[in-house]
Amino acid sequence: MKMVWKGIDQTFKSVLKQQTQITEQQMRRRLASMLVMLEASTPILTGYARSRWKIDGLYPRFRVVNDASYIEYLNRGSSKQAPSFFIESIALRYGKPVGSIATVMPSNPGS
Repeated sequence: MKMVWKGIDQTFKSVLKQQTQITEQQMRRRLASMLVMLEASTPILTGYARSRWKIDGLYPRFRVVNDASYIEYLNRGSSKQAPSFFIESIALRYGKPVGSIATVMPSNPGS
């Protein structure tokens, strides 16, 4: 007896696509939640640093970015409103890091 499965390749492709979509949606929800926590935890004087949080990139390589020039100093504990390394502390609640959690980027990436 011989069995022939028709459409099995298409079924697997469909299942894989659905799984990827679910995973991406879950990741986006977690990132949005993390962004809310980062915004709420960012020390506030003028509101600028708090307003500069955003999500960059495409699935699966998202980055959470804050381009306020002084976010590094806030994260080091320069304000009494948040503990040192509040960014790393929040990020660790959302998963295991792959590489460094917080990276200081130059103000002018081209220089």
